[in-house]
Amino acid sequence: MNIMCKGNMLKAVITRIDYDDLYELEKSTLKKLKKISIEHGLTINMTRELNAEEDFELNDPTILRELPNEYIKTCMCNSYFNEKLDFIVEINQFFIRIIQKVNRLTYTNYEDNHLLILLNFINEIKSEELIIRRVSIKKVDEANFKDLKIMEQYFKPEIVQQNIFGLNVNWNIPSSGASTVQNLQYKNKNINFYKKIDRVSVRERFEDRVLDNIYYKIYLEYEVYNRRIEETCDIEKSLIEINSITRELFLNSFTGKGRSVIEKGGVIGDYESNE
Repeated sequence: MNIMCKGNMLKAVITRIDYDDLYELEKSTLKKLKKISIEHGLTINMTRELNAEEDFELNDPTILRELPNEYIKTCMCNSYFNEKLDFIVEINQFFIRIIQKVNRLTYTNYEDNHLLILLNFINEIKSEELIIRRVSIKKVDEANFKDLKIMEQYFKPEIVQQNIFGLNVNWNIPSSGASTVQNLQYKNKNINFYKKIDRVSVRERFEDRVLDNIYYKIYLEYEVYNRRIEETCDIEKSLIEINSITRELFLNSFTGKGRSVIEKGGVIGDYESNE
């Protein structure tokens, strides 16, 4: 059964492939990459310096690679994007990363909206020298609720943890919130799961009045990655398998009521900002 399971919660999809240092991308390769980017509507391109914190800090429990900051600062990243900045491709001598901000009206699935573009880019740099060290997909989901009790009707108690210390807990105070980072395995795939719940006050205009509305925002990151890469690794097959796990993790976060809404293509959350 093919389930459109984003439930209007999906906000971003990030695919990343790390490989051994290629030292430098050849000019002929860069020309081909620019041509591919234009074919996909990514008409703007620029180069930037790599950043040790933003580009190399992963949520993995073990470090993938250690590089001196002095060396990182000398390396450049080629970026291709559109005017809306809702689709960005970054390629450098260490990794390729695609960042897609999801439009719920046009997004259908990972294979059609994301994977095909990635493969077009990665195929241009594939060679015997390309040794893949890590393949990952991260899905970012977000929704807003009027009350934590409503949120708990849709998400499992293990996700919300409203009563983690008993019935005397009070979340209705300014700046209350919770965050969780978990590193685990699921069906032999490595998982980085991040959850954050915040109490948020937003000033909104209603007719001729300005009101401070309070809601609870749930932010979820499901990152599935594989480090056991064989020399004959089929990148497409590996990413399709990883993507199927992100779907399972997402669906397994819900109660029966929440899953029913998701499977029927409904909306999770109470606010129009979910859209």
